[in-house]
Amino acid sequence: MYANKVVSLSVLVLILMVCLIPVVIIAADVPAKDGYIHDTAQILSNSEFNELNQAINDASFSLYVYTINDLGESSISNVGSSVFSEWSLGNQDALLIMQWRSEKFT
Repeated sequence: MYANKVVSLSVLVLILMVCLIPVVIIAADVPAKDGYIHDTAQILSNSEFNELNQAINDASFSLYVYTINDLGESSISNVGSSVFSEWSLGNQDALLIMQWRSEKFT
């Protein structure tokens, strides 16, 4: 009886670890929330940043902007879910993710 409970608990812990490891890996790259605009890709000029910040302040909801250079192996939806979770965003919050990708066309 005791052995069955230990095996069941071990299986449950293993399943949780397998399910949570990808979330931890994806979330590890999410920067801490610091204001409404997080321009990690450094694609916004000072004037664009200021205009966007003013528009956010004038909005009737909270808009968060996150720019990123590369999604790596993640999808945009996984990154969005991770950012939404890490930043503790709620129902009245919107998240705009912009990926900067430079490609050469020949």
